Amino acid sequence: MMYCGKKWLSLLLETIKMAKVILVVFVLFCFFSCTKESQDYRDQYTGIYRGVVIFDLPGWHHSRENSAFIIKGARSNELAIQTLGISSYSIAVLSNSSYIYYPFQISSTDNCGVTSIAVYRGKGIFSGDSLCERGTITVSSNGVSESGVWETKMKKQ
Repeated sequence: MMYCGKKWLSLLLETIKMAKVILVVFVLFCFFSCTKESQDYRDQYTGIYRGVVIFDLPGWHHSRENSAFIIKGARSNELAIQTLGISSYSIAVLSNSSYIYYPFQISSTDNCGVTSIAVYRGKGIFSGDSLCERGTITVSSNGVSESGVWETKMKKQ
């Protein structure tokens, strides 16, 4: 009878060991299978930026205050950027802390009914709370085109 008691105790101890192993495996499975929602890295760049924009075209150099409202774009690597005085958003492809604009155009008509179209190409880079952009601009009006450069320096508000 003593032999049966030892066997029963041995079986009980083995069952407890197995239960511990199963519990450890279950805890490890839960720990590694639970995924945290990763934060979208674009969040750090969204917001309002204010600063100065400079245009430099043949015969015309102009600077003025500028602001940009930046939100996340439709794709996971895009930003949508709305600039002061422009009702639509320009789309840029973000890679780390810099981006490249898809070419975009802005048209305007003056009091005489003459329409001008400005085509922008460019890129930007974030550094802390600063944003610097630069690119090219081609302005066409009445069949004449002029090309130049533009540049912005802004701070996040």
